[in-house]
Amino acid sequence: MVFFFKNMCFNKDVLFLIFKELKNDKKSLYSCLLVNRTWCVVAVPILWRNPGQTLLTKKAGCLLFDVTLLHLSEESRDILKNQGYNNLITETYQRPLFNYINFCKYLDLLIIERMISSKNIERSNVSFIRNVILKLFINGNTKLICLSIRQNYDYQLYHIPGVVHCFSELESFHCDVKTNQDMLEGLARICKSIKKLRFYNNSCMNSYTSNNFGMIKLIEVQKNLNDVSFIDNCRFMIESFKKTS
Repeated sequence: MVFFFKNMCFNKDVLFLIFKELKNDKKSLYSCLLVNRTWCVVAVPILWRNPGQTLLTKKAGCLLFDVTLLHLSEESRDILKNQGYNNLITETYQRPLFNYINFCKYLDLLIIERMISSKNIERSNVSFIRNVILKLFINGNTKLICLSIRQNYDYQLYHIPGVVHCFSELESFHCDVKTNQDMLEGLARICKSIKKLRFYNNSCMNSYTSNNFGMIKLIEVQKNLNDVSFIDNCRFMIESFKKTS
């Protein structure tokens, strides 16, 4: 496919429409990066739109971790070094050609956990490093449209600077039923444009309790909600509620 098109001249808008159809064909998109700068400029945002779309191997997790930390300012890198995290900072520092993180529209927090685990970071340091990475992805420039939270996640995302802007156009939200309810209630104060909600029960014990105040609040405040599903992965059951016109 790339061989067929590479000698043809297209403007960026046309290339974007073509490449968007390849969003699930990572191999072809990676080939597009190598054709010329114009193709690269168009393909990179599509590749980084959902960096967690494919399952990360340990090697890929390490690479994604290293590229992510390249977005840190020199001041932030110096702070990491001064606090003893030299092994996480590459010696030769060069800002990336693109601000890859600003292209992200989908954020799966499980991917961040896998990035961190790929570096074999000591347990006592994980919380600090997680905070550093989250502040890169949740910022005052990026606007996410989809957020996924892993089971038992209790990090209070709504305290991160820039979170209001970042989540202001969130359309889809996925989480486990055991996600911290205080965090869900905090997100409910920020996210009011969600159209699709997915709640997963990944525990083979009964996880549906009356203490789901955060989940209920998140549902109540949405203005455009038209699709809610409760998915029980242990019992292979899906209960969906969709708005009909």
